[in-house]
Amino acid sequence: MAALPPTEIPEPDWTRAEDTLRALTEAVAVSGDETAVREVVLAALREQGWDWEVDTLGNVIAHRAGQAHPDAAPRVLLAAHMDEVGLMLLPGDKDGWYRVRPVGGLWPQDGLGQAFWIGPERVLGVIGLPPVHLHKGKAAYPDWDDLRLDVGPRPQGPVAAGMRAAFATPFRREGDAIFAKALDDRVGVALLLMLLAYVPEHLDVWFAFTVQEEVGLRGARVVAHRLAPDV
Repeated sequence: MAALPPTEIPEPDWTRAEDTLRALTEAVAVSGDETAVREVVLAALREQGWDWEVDTLGNVIAHRAGQAHPDAAPRVLLAAHMDEVGLMLLPGDKDGWYRVRPVGGLWPQDGLGQAFWIGPERVLGVIGLPPVHLHKGKAAYPDWDDLRLDVGPRPQGPVAAGMRAAFATPFRREGDAIFAKALDDRVGVALLLMLLAYVPEHLDVWFAFTVQEEVGLRGARVVAHRLAPDV
């Protein structure tokens, strides 16, 4: 089937696109454990009939070979990263309390008083800090060692040291504005999933949904080196 001229490209299903973005942004996929977002991506690739693979690092790589001139078709790579910044849980000093360390670019004060979703089941926890009247000396920004992620003595799901936590920010739409966590880069992921149905058949197109961008572009480096795209 030849590529459709621009005037014949059907209008996207914006309701479905919004539902996809909601699923992507509400998934917990902190760098190093992108499983929840990867599952959304793979479901879309299967539906559209693309060839795909998951490499050793966890990147999803999808491909459709150019059909018009296979030897001359430029190799085009479109990429978006699946991961987000967040926290890693460390053993705590009492039941239901966990020390934390950042995964990606976060300051300790970014988490103060914030709720977090822990793991794929999105167990709820909150970052606490000793109150002002218990602080000694001059006020100062907290260090990571000062913070505790409190899930309570009986959390509503599995929680353990080594798990990752993301900001608990539900997807919300207000008019033309969208509020959510991890829009960097779940918007990119959602756009690539929409484009799956519109790729001209003469192009040799690779889609990459990469991992660990927030901790050093690790997935993208591997994909770019392996595929060596023209564009």
